[in-house]
Amino acid sequence: MYKLPLRIKEAATGKPREVHMAVERCGVFGLQEKVLLEPMYEAPGSDIVSVVITQDAVAEGKPVDYVRKPRFLSSH
Repeated sequence: MYKLPLRIKEAATGKPREVHMAVERCGVFGLQEKVLLEPMYEAPGSDIVSVVITQDAVAEGKPVDYVRKPRFLSSH
């Protein structure tokens, strides 16, 4: 994920209680590792151009969203 842009949706920080509970469960670095572990391995060498961190990823441990390069269809 080196040099890959991260976007944090406003809703990811919009419910302080859920975010606070997630931080209490695993700490700030644990939360960071939990949210970014999969993208750290998925992004390099792929068509992923950005990682979008959502509230569900922070509060519920769901996967982050990816922005990918457009795929162009060949007419051949």
